[in-house]
Amino acid sequence: MSPENRGKAALVAVLTLLPLLLAWPLPRVLTTHLLAAPDQEAATHSWGLWAALHTRSPLVIRTPLLTFPDGVELVLVDPANLPWFALGLPLGPAAAYNFTFWAGLLLMGVAGALLAQRLGGSPALGAAVAMASPTLLGNAADGMSEGFGVGWVGIQLALLLRYRDSGRPRDGLLAALALAMAFYAGPYNGVWALILDGAVGVAALAAARRAGACTPLRLLAVGAFAALLVSPLLWAIETHRQDHLPGSLARAGLPPARDQPDIFRGGLQHGADLSDPWLPGPFTGGEAPVSHTAYLGLWVLAWALAAVLLDRRRWPWLLGAAAFSALSLGPRLYWMGDAVDLGGRSWLGPAGVAMLLVAPLQRLTRWYR
Repeated sequence: MSPENRGKAALVAVLTLLPLLLAWPLPRVLTTHLLAAPDQEAATHSWGLWAALHTRSPLVIRTPLLTFPDGVELVLVDPANLPWFALGLPLGPAAAYNFTFWAGLLLMGVAGALLAQRLGGSPALGAAVAMASPTLLGNAADGMSEGFGVGWVGIQLALLLRYRDSGRPRDGLLAALALAMAFYAGPYNGVWALILDGAVGVAALAAARRAGACTPLRLLAVGAFAALLVSPLLWAIETHRQDHLPGSLARAGLPPARDQPDIFRGGLQHGADLSDPWLPGPFTGGEAPVSHTAYLGLWVLAWALAAVLLDRRRWPWLLGAAAFSALSLGPRLYWMGDAVDLGGRSWLGPAGVAMLLVAPLQRLTRWYR
């Protein structure tokens, strides 16, 4: 077998087998139990996906099945998950939820493979590292299914960079579709994708000024087409989303500081503790019963640093990862669950500064993602 075929076989094996191991005991409980904490939001999000299928309305759900007889009107936060949920639904609601999570792992693996290949690394290794992300695995427990689709963020980034280099219309179309899917998988995923793509656009603009190219215009075309594709979702959110829900204009603003020393590892509502992305839980304590941790993994950090030392051209990727880690700290800084303050005033995190400078960001409440 040629090295190329061995690499492809390794990638297929990783994508096929590793999700089942990482999400264990998913194969044993596929049809009987939701792979989530019972007191979190898995049932709510599963019901939303089921109701969207039941009413044949993928964006705005209107149904009398809740608060009878008046009914309710809801905006589905993650319509991109509907195909996965529908595929598992014939085996029951538990299978539908679990299959949606499995599909999220698979998408994350594809993203890792594409990005690793771009950097000259092993696609199989990239897929394995991406799927083993503690943030994604922990997300299953809280049941917020819009977090399952974060792989679209990496996929669209890889496709956008490919289009930047090739200029082929097909690559641009795929990049726009993937960017739109990031939004349809959950608005937060779309926001993170836009931040990454903005960095790509700035870099392309700087390169164009030096070389006289028109690459930035091509990238803007990708964004414009994606915006057109996403406009129905944005319309639904702005016109039908209830005012009391997170992300609405009524909930916008900087949240107050709140000390939580008992659950600072993955338990803070708006952001991550300063210790959370970098240190293993046994080093710090303070684990939340259901964790949406921002932990990256000690070995991943070590290998990422080694990769940059071996090839200095990769340093922008490490810098970008550090920037996103800083944003994950949220609006205010916490250390071991206590707000970091100076003179009685809590320190703002990078996200808090960004929220003051860019008002629409004040509607984001879950920066730890």
